[in-house]
Amino acid sequence: MEKIEHREFLKKNKIDKKLLLSAIQEEIKIFDKMYDLLEKITPCGKGGLLKQLEKLDAEIIKDIYDVYGDEISNNELTEEFKEKHEASKKIKPKTKANSDEFIIDQLVALGQTENIGRSTFIDLGLRKNLKWNTTIGKYLIKRIRVFKYRYNILILK
Repeated sequence: MEKIEHREFLKKNKIDKKLLLSAIQEEIKIFDKMYDLLEKITPCGKGGLLKQLEKLDAEIIKDIYDVYGDEISNNELTEEFKEKHEASKKIKPKTKANSDEFIIDQLVALGQTENIGRSTFIDLGLRKNLKWNTTIGKYLIKRIRVFKYRYNILILK
């Protein structure tokens, strides 16, 4: 990956990630964890991971523009936005316990639903212990191998 657009945008505008909506913050955390996997992954798997990272980076930038489009002036966030969100961040809201489901949502959105290693889930921050059939929100994480920890993600109806 040559450049990471959302990081450049945040750096250029001197914006702390903590000023963004919690959903966007979660996307950035997942991106960072997936980016860290680039060093550990085999060369043949890097191409697919790079494509997923580019897709997720584009989604993060799109979400930033969708949510904060009115406050962006010439690709920069206005000072009023920064002041308003710094004041609102002093009161810290409780974090939701559905971060595991959010991680699975992102994997499904990226099309990564088959033959996923347990270490990938752990690296992405999944908290729930995975068994042969584990339900997380609207998803079923199903183990598909006996001697290896490999899983498929199925959507429950």
